[in-house]
Amino acid sequence: MSVVLRLRWSRAWGLPIAAILCLAPNAAAQEPLAKAKALYDSAAYEDALTILTPDEAPEAQQYKALCLLALGRSKDAVGAVERLVTAEPTFEPSAQEVPPRFVALVSEAKRRLLPTLARRAFNEGRDQFKNGSREEARKSFDLVLTLTSDALFKQSSEADDLRTLASGFIELAEATAPPPPSAPVEVAAKPPEISRPTQTPEIVQPIVVKQFIPPFPSELNDQGGPALSIRVVIGVNGRVTGATVQQSAHPLYDRLVLQAARDWIYLPATLNGRPVTSEKVVTVQLR
Repeated sequence: MSVVLRLRWSRAWGLPIAAILCLAPNAAAQEPLAKAKALYDSAAYEDALTILTPDEAPEAQQYKALCLLALGRSKDAVGAVERLVTAEPTFEPSAQEVPPRFVALVSEAKRRLLPTLARRAFNEGRDQFKNGSREEARKSFDLVLTLTSDALFKQSSEADDLRTLASGFIELAEATAPPPPSAPVEVAAKPPEISRPTQTPEIVQPIVVKQFIPPFPSELNDQGGPALSIRVVIGVNGRVTGATVQQSAHPLYDRLVLQAARDWIYLPATLNGRPVTSEKVVTVQLR
């Protein structure tokens, strides 16, 4: 979901203003941002900046950048836009309502910042998932999907990996969601039993996210065994850290699959909600 902050162009950009706000007699009682907007619309950029300086809200950063651009302070405007994009990474300016230079600054800032912001959202979602905050984790992973679908970032391999991992966590969250609470059942009271509490460890096996198996070369159709088995070691980040052949199909095909295994991605195994290193045997039936 994109966030668009609305504003009018001022005379400084060479375009007519839809309406110039008049400062009412009780202007001192106006909200600071509203006063700054009125000053911006009347081309009082320095006065608007004085009011906006302590305000870190995204909309305030937008007006700071616009005022700075109007004053020719492009380098300072870049900093304001970066703070805006960091606070609202889904922000999309309207090309019909802001100057082209501002649109270009936002695009440049998003191209630089989106990879970092998407990784941050994924890490937050993973931590929330581990801590049992499934609803908050889902919001973080949805943000990852939104950021990695942005045209300025989506073509990169990093965006593909983050999309895949976030989608996998969403599926895992839905699959492991607790059932709705059932109606309480009254049972007859019985004497309390003194027993030593036991805790069964909760183990979740790794789940495949990306596991491409190369096809068996047609040149070897009359050769090799009926199946290939590979044992892979999966790290806490879901990446394969090691792979060994347990049952060979053909030396050439073995190498092809071992090479492909380097790019396999899993949701890592967890022990009581914490990612752990695990092993998994992958068997490819060829006959």
